[in-house]
Amino acid sequence: MIAKESIGACCDDVTYLSRRKNSYVSMEKFAATRSTACLAASEDAAMKKIAAFALALFALAPFAAGPASAEQSEASKFLFGTAYNDNVDAIQVQGFTAHHDGLPMRVLAATRASMRAAQAKAQNDPEVLRALAVRKIALHNVIDVSTDFTGSKTVYYR
Repeated sequence: MIAKESIGACCDDVTYLSRRKNSYVSMEKFAATRSTACLAASEDAAMKKIAAFALALFALAPFAAGPASAEQSEASKFLFGTAYNDNVDAIQVQGFTAHHDGLPMRVLAATRASMRAAQAKAQNDPEVLRALAVRKIALHNVIDVSTDFTGSKTVYYR
């Protein structure tokens, strides 16, 4: 009597003959056939899923971009911060922290006289004043104002 059974851990279409009187089919042959068939089936399924995902992504790309606008979206503000596009960078310096990498010494060890000079420099520059107003930074919190070789300004504040 020959019974046909389906062993389907990953492939239901792989069958083997389980009994022929009291002898079994060689399990090595069955395992090799089953693993080859399962591997081929899983590779085909994976390629189909990738192709379907790429097609769906391509089809939905125009909708994901959203309408074109001059303003920055809320998601972009949340992920990357607000883009001001005013040629002024504002860096907040927090006192009494151990992590001061990249900050100039004149900012870390600012005196009252150097802060007054920086505040006067900021008050005389309309571009810096506008940038401080947009960012809601009070003039008395300015520690230092520096100008890069490209003409962009950096304001350090507390």
